[in-house]
Amino acid sequence: WGASRDLSAGATAVAGGGDRPGNPRGIDGATRAPGGSIVLGTMDGPLTLGAEARLDVGGQWINAWRDGMAPARWAMDGGAIALQVGELRVDPAAVLDVSGGGRVDRAKNGLPGLRVGNAGSLTLSGLTDKTDLSTFDIRAYAAGSAGRLVLETKANVQIGGTAPVPVEPVEPAEPDAPAAPGVLVLPATLYADRGFGDVTVRVTAAEGGRIAVPQDIGVSQSVKGIDLSAFGYRELATGARLASLAPVGELRLEERLQRAPASLRLAVDSGSIDVGAGAVLRTDVGGALTLSAVAGALTVSGTLEAPAGRIELNGKSIALASGAQLLARGVPVIRPDARGWRTGEVLPGGDIVLSNGVTGAALALDPGARIDDSGASGECD
Repeated sequence: WGASRDLSAGATAVAGGGDRPGNPRGIDGATRAPGGSIVLGTMDGPLTLGAEARLDVGGQWINAWRDGMAPARWAMDGGAIALQVGELRVDPAAVLDVSGGGRVDRAKNGLPGLRVGNAGSLTLSGLTDKTDLSTFDIRAYAAGSAGRLVLETKANVQIGGTAPVPVEPVEPAEPDAPAAPGVLVLPATLYADRGFGDVTVRVTAAEGGRIAVPQDIGVSQSVKGIDLSAFGYRELATGARLASLAPVGELRLEERLQRAPASLRLAVDSGSIDVGAGAVLRTDVGGALTLSAVAGALTVSGTLEAPAGRIELNGKSIALASGAQLLARGVPVIRPDARGWRTGEVLPGGDIVLSNGVTGAALALDPGARIDDSGASGECD
């Protein structure tokens, strides 16, 4: 794909081919399908996104209150992009956009009525240890619910920190021995700063896969969204890009609770998951943390926290080391109203599930490990 394509709202673009490493495919043009789907597959072959590549399924901004009649076909929610390839190569200037839009109509009282769009989903497979995800320009900003991101790789994964230095083997490898898997380093933000709040990281290696969170690394799903509270959206013309013009930041807790909850899933098809001492994995209030190593070992030496949410650990063996913490405690959501009075609610403690669905799993709890889903309290007027 080298030319620009502007498809109708809700349209689907599908392309395949490049099934062998020596038969690559490339994209160096723009495709826009508001609220639609773009699916590219190469099976075992590589896909290269060039500097001019832009895949955009972001939702539209429609201002029928200002501009009159809305178009017959429209989509304010972001759509879906799926790159299901053997190896993904991306130029830092390429853009993948699943941001949400919105719509303003004339209400019965004559005033503008706002509806906000949700961000869409982005699936990236074929990631390798040579993939520099820190340069990826991926976007899922929305005034509605956050975007969904799925990252799949056969390489080992490290979340946060710097790439480990390769260790030379003491003994030379056998000529036919497979190469040891490299390490794909993901940023500790896990792209929450790009608007993604529902994130899955999956290692698909047939054996020996690993996901690690190094010691003292903090991973927090502080999702950024579009804040319209002080933005003049009533005067924003139809066709404008809301995510490019409106301010982006972390919304207030009471606003975030009105949207789909955050979620973080770490999964290894065959291998282990390790959370180091002092490391913290934290999702947003009401969110969920799921760690699955159903054919291997899951070791937690740090902290997993899902305030008023859910923590689920699945593994052939699960070990909570001394100092490990699983926290799903309740949260008071109290705020002043227009009169200055305290109002709100108290969210109860959440759920903590160990070895769910794994037959014969071994569970080891060291002295000093802590599991806490206590309630909370707050004061209202």
